[in-house]
Amino acid sequence: MASEKTQPPASLEEPPGREPTVKDYIRVFTYATKWDLVVYVVASVASIGAGTTLPLMNIIFGQLVGQFTDYFQDPPPITRHEFEKLLDKQALYIMALFFGRFGLNYINKFCFRMIGIRLSSAVRLHYLECVLGQPIQVLDSMPPGAAASTITGTANVLQISISEKLGIFMEFNGTIWTAIIVAFT
Repeated sequence: MASEKTQPPASLEEPPGREPTVKDYIRVFTYATKWDLVVYVVASVASIGAGTTLPLMNIIFGQLVGQFTDYFQDPPPITRHEFEKLLDKQALYIMALFFGRFGLNYINKFCFRMIGIRLSSAVRLHYLECVLGQPIQVLDSMPPGAAASTITGTANVLQISISEKLGIFMEFNGTIWTAIIVAFT
């Protein structure tokens, strides 16, 4: 009995299969048409543009604080009228950044959601074609609802990852790179 090896419980065993790679993620985009890829480029540029607005807001706000500090020195280097003109100009910059960010985020969310829906429907169609191309014996051996639940779960995860996560990833990359550029210039 001492020579027998104990088996770990089934719940602790590693699930069979292989580790996903970046190639698997890129393979999802093979279902995209050329127009889908064009929309991806537009959405990516809009995401990166929306991300760049946050560090630019810091620059404008810093200039605004500097102008307040300069004006309230004794004696002020500029007149009240010049100070108000500078404040109006900075307020317009902040509003322009707000509207720019709003518009770019709208474009990026719309495009990524549209493409997410299109890609997930293309994956569903391909899966359905493959399942229905199997011999009847294979379909009869599957548990009831297994194919439907598999494709629904997979397509929903795919749609969410493309519709939301990819755009957020691109936007935050734009924010980080712009912040680094602003910080060191």
